[in-house]
Formats: sequence, C-alpha cells, structure tokens
Amino acid sequence: MSVATACYNSESFIERTFQSVLDQNYENLEWNVVVDGLTDATLAILESCKLRSPFTINLIVFERNRGGPIAVLTAVQACTGDFSIILDHDDELMPNAIHRLLEAWSSTAVQTGDMSNISGVFGRCVDENGDLLGPRIPPLGIATLGHFVYEKGCTAECACLFRTVILKRFYQFTANELGSTSGLIWNRMSRHYRWVFTDLVVRRYHTNVASSLSNNRKIRTPGVLANQELELLNDNARYLLVNPRLFLKKIALYQRYSIHDKRSFVRSLAALSATRLRAAAICMYPVARYLVFADQRGGRVAD
Repeated sequence: MSVATACYNSESFIERTFQSVLDQNYENLEWNVVVDGLTDATLAILESCKLRSPFTINLIVFERNRGGPIAVLTAVQACTGDFSIILDHDDELMPNAIHRLLEAWSSTAVQTGDMSNISGVFGRCVDENGDLLGPRIPPLGIATLGHFVYEKGCTAECACLFRTVILKRFYQFTANELGSTSGLIWNRMSRHYRWVFTDLVVRRYHTNVASSLSNNRKIRTPGVLANQELELLNDNARYLLVNPRLFLKKIALYQRYSIHDKRSFVRSLAALSATRLRAAAICMYPVARYLVFADQRGGRVAD
C-alpha cells in the first residue's frame, strides 16, 4: 500500500499529516513524500518522522519549487504498492481509512468476481470541523464518474483508493497542461474504468489552511484551465439535460477562463463539440463576462 504526498511550505502541518498515516495501523505501507522546494523546516520535520516511523518513508527533494502537478506526479511514480492514495500535505486520513477502503474493494470483488474494469474506491471527506463536504448520498456501488458527478450531483471533495498500475498510467500532464487539476486525470480515467463509490468518510480536508486549494483563488493559468473545462464539457455533453444547472455553471467557467486567456467568443464557441453546448454557451456568455469583471475587480487574476 502506498501513500503519495507533495509538500510545499508544510512545516506547520506536515507532522499532523504524518500522524494520520501512522494512525492507519497498516503494516505493509510506504509513504512517498516529495519536498517541492527547500523553503522552510519541512524536510527537517519529515526526516524526524522517518526516524520514528514503523513504515517506510521515501523522501524526494526538489531544491527549487517545481509546482504541484510535477511534485504529485513524482510521488505517484514512486509508488510500489498494489493500491495508492494521494494525500495532500495539509490533510489527514481518518483512522483506519486504508483498512475500510480495502475492505470495500474486497467485498465488491467477492460480489462481482471481476474487477478488471474498476480503477478504485471513492470515499468522502469532512472539513476541519467534521462536517461532510457535499451532500450525503447512499452508496452507489460500481458506477461511472459521470453518474456520480452529474446524475447524483456530487461535486464535493472526495478521496480515492486507486489501483496503482492504473493511477500511474493516467496521472500524466503534458507541458501544456501544467496548472490543470487532478479532475482532468480522473475524467480521462473514467473513459476506460469505473469506480466503487461509498459513503465512507476517509479523509479530513482542512479548508482553513491558507495554502489549500479551496483558498487558492488566484487565476494563474487561464488557458490551461479553459482547455481542461473544454475537455470535461465535450466528454460529458450527454449529461447536459440530466443536470443542466451544473452544466451551465461549468460552461460559464469555461468561458470565464477563455476570456481571461483572450480567446474570441467565436473561437471558444467553435471548440464545443455539441450543438446543445454551443447554444447553452451563448446564453451563459453574459454571466461569464460578469465573472471576469468580478475577477479583475477582486484581484483574483495573477500578474
């Protein structure tokens, strides 16, 4: 079993993350940690953790910051277990989360007999106060990511146990994709594989940490983000009428990034593959223009 973590300026909470891995009480475990830049005491704390740890901690050090996607990719590629979890540097695994996720995998395997087209097990997250992120839904069993997101409307933060061989195959970013989120990877994976969806609470997501994604509001790579939203829209256009409210939000987001990237309306419209998407984009364009105005006024666009 492998856990992959990328660290940057993590000295104030990485001990907490280590303790959560320690609390798994799982014997055959490795923690692959990439220190993405020597900017604070993170490496020293991790070296201390390594001396005290009953499981293997592999430290990979970048002297200069190379960015989250490269750091996470490096941690993932170092994984050697049959299963892997990506754990953010400021988050925690809930006690015995690994056992519970593996039990969900095993029980599903007993029921189905064939897990060859299943990539992993999804669990839920709570925030620092213990409140569930997103609505509670009944366990879905084996389903597609599109069914989970668009038909069930679950867009909240989740955690996943992956088959390592599949995670390594798909967790790749080209040079033009640096700045994308992991959602791009999960979408590409979902073209070929399904997941086991559970309502198990397996991770604590600290939304009150300044470096967390939920607090990182600056738009730094609008072209990359526009391309990501475009791919997600084109791949999932069949769900537009299933969950139009969610789709309209995503269309406005795509156009918002496109405007920041200085793409013309005609170009952004033509890139949408379905007529219904283009019709919805025409309707949502004024909303996107307003969002861009709000971004500029609120200083949310990186210099």
